[in-house]
Amino acid sequence: MCSDIMGNDYQRETLTEGSYFLYNVFCDMTGCIELIEIDVSRLKNNSGEIKKLNIAVDMPPVLSEVEKIEFDGPVKLDLVLTNVNNTIVVEGDISAKLRLACGNCLDSFTFPVQAEFSETYYNEGREGIEPGEFYTPYNGDKLDLTPEVIKSIFVALPMRVVCRQDCKGLCPTCGRNRNRENCDCAPETIDPRLEMLKKLLPKD
Repeated sequence: MCSDIMGNDYQRETLTEGSYFLYNVFCDMTGCIELIEIDVSRLKNNSGEIKKLNIAVDMPPVLSEVEKIEFDGPVKLDLVLTNVNNTIVVEGDISAKLRLACGNCLDSFTFPVQAEFSETYYNEGREGIEPGEFYTPYNGDKLDLTPEVIKSIFVALPMRVVCRQDCKGLCPTCGRNRNRENCDCAPETIDPRLEMLKKLLPKD
């Protein structure tokens, strides 16, 4: 049992180094396993019952469409699971720190993320349940929250991130990081016909 900066207790689960996500499945050198599993053997059979979950999980790197994203510390989940008409509604908050590449200078930096989690799960093997369009199926006595946790974190990310507001980025001519060193390259010249378009672009 560990304590966070607010003094709240939480369980901590540690995963093997060198592991990764691929197509929403957790894999390592020994094979693929499910990651964040929650026992719902009692909850799924008791309509109206509530289960609170407060854990921190050390997540391996995630393979996104454009880059490998690493976590800088455990991902904390503060969730409430409720049996609603024999479906399991999971709601709460996710907090994480990611190592991302700056959109200006490409340096890696830590970016804090706060994400909301809201999913409804239904048991595929149980009769009498009519799943909604956006329900997520599960089997047996355990919920694997991993794919939806990762999805929620990704959805919460902005389209573009920068290491700091005054980041100078890379020199378009020589490629040097202008946060660390100056260069003697001539200032970028802009076609006067494009000057008006530049003024319309959002500023970081």
